[in-house]
Amino acid sequence: MIFSRFGYSLIRIIGVLLLLTACKKDEVQLPQLFTARITDITANTAKGGGKITFDGGDIITACGLCFGLEHNPAIDKNKTSDTLYHTVFNSNLKNLVSDTVYYVRAYAVNSAGIAYGKEVTFRTLKKTLSAVTTKDPVEITSGAFKVEAEITNDGRGIITACGFCWDVKENPTLAGSKSTNTLTGNLFALVVDGLIPETTYYIRAYATNEMGTSYGNQVVVKTLPVAQFSTFTINPTTYSTMTASATITTDYGTVITERGFCWAVGNDPVITNGNTSVGKGSGDYSTEITQLTSSTVYFVRAYARNKYGIKYSISQATRTPIKPGTVVDASGNVYKCITIGNQTWMGADLKTAKYRNGDIIPGYVNNTSTIGNVTTYYTNPNYGKFYNWYAITDPRNIAPAGWHVATDADWTQLETNLGGSSVAGGLLKESQAYWYQPNAASDAFGFTALPAGWRYLDGSYDIGFELGHWWSATESSETEAYYRSFFYRDTQSRRFTTDKKIGMAVRCVMD
Repeated sequence: MIFSRFGYSLIRIIGVLLLLTACKKDEVQLPQLFTARITDITANTAKGGGKITFDGGDIITACGLCFGLEHNPAIDKNKTSDTLYHTVFNSNLKNLVSDTVYYVRAYAVNSAGIAYGKEVTFRTLKKTLSAVTTKDPVEITSGAFKVEAEITNDGRGIITACGFCWDVKENPTLAGSKSTNTLTGNLFALVVDGLIPETTYYIRAYATNEMGTSYGNQVVVKTLPVAQFSTFTINPTTYSTMTASATITTDYGTVITERGFCWAVGNDPVITNGNTSVGKGSGDYSTEITQLTSSTVYFVRAYARNKYGIKYSISQATRTPIKPGTVVDASGNVYKCITIGNQTWMGADLKTAKYRNGDIIPGYVNNTSTIGNVTTYYTNPNYGKFYNWYAITDPRNIAPAGWHVATDADWTQLETNLGGSSVAGGLLKESQAYWYQPNAASDAFGFTALPAGWRYLDGSYDIGFELGHWWSATESSETEAYYRSFFYRDTQSRRFTTDKKIGMAVRCVMD
């Protein structure tokens, strides 16, 4: 019995010891792990991970990295939740702040609790402005071109806007003309349209990220002309018409919607002067220009227009022929010719402001000057100018070639041809609008003498509707010369003398 009791006791003690040993063997411990080195660091992201070296005798239920701006980061703040592959997990750190030091620890969780690996540190990269390259323009026309650009460095940031800016001045910015484009990979492109032909433009690409806007290199492009003229000719056909011909050899890729010619009496005419349209497109075209003034110098240019603008050829000049029965003075004024008896007279008072050689006739100076001068009082183009006697006898000559200022003998011959001085004035005066009425006049030959009056020695004028006075080129003394005078009330042609410094109308006679 004693042995039996002893044996049972021993067996019971051994059983308790075995039970205690089994319980100790099954106890779960915290995992053990280490934190991997941080790699692939950018301004806002990084990669890391960890490795479980001991699972603590239990299943790992969570793992990842915890990170922050202070030492010993824990899972109650920023962390990743990653998948364990055997004993390894990989982590992606996102939404980081650029140029900042971060502290990182790997963590693992089992039923015993949370374990952390050793702390590692890293600094995110610093963000910069992006870099962009502007490529040379292509597909250039008279009003458009295509340009491309490439983002060569995003500055470790996100490109939020990109495009091009352009101007006729260097270094264009977003304050001027600009576009907003969409990135395709790192590339973007634009067709810039609506430009001015034959104009130099400066272009820069731009790109914007969190750090601001950067500009690419500047490129330069000059838009093409609207057209190219290979030939352009003009040819007067009558005193009031001319023909014009031109050839457009190229439209530089943009359809010509209008072509034609423009003309004016001044150089470099534009279409707001006289113009005629002659169809559209390239090739040869011609037209007749009509309703011109005889013996007048006209400047003519061919033109072509497209949707962007207009192109003019060089300017050519030609003089229309003299209309039969007319004469032209040095300033280009045209006068009809009046034949009375054996004389041919100008049908209007002289208007030239130049001598025959092209020199300008000076204006009025003072009542003592003996230099030739000319003044204008009337705005009505039917009136002539006032000349002193020194101007009409200047050797440079104010009369057109083949003509001369009427002498006293010329006026006397005219009066004789008309039946005498007592009736000559009535036959030569304008009869309707200019003289006081009743006006004893018929203007029977188209001489159209007007009541211009004259300019006094002091530069003032005696004007009105009563009297007309005309110089002769014949002096009566050292200081005076002959002139003719008509009065509205009678038909007389009166012969007087007066101071050579007086300003008076002039008529010319063919040599």
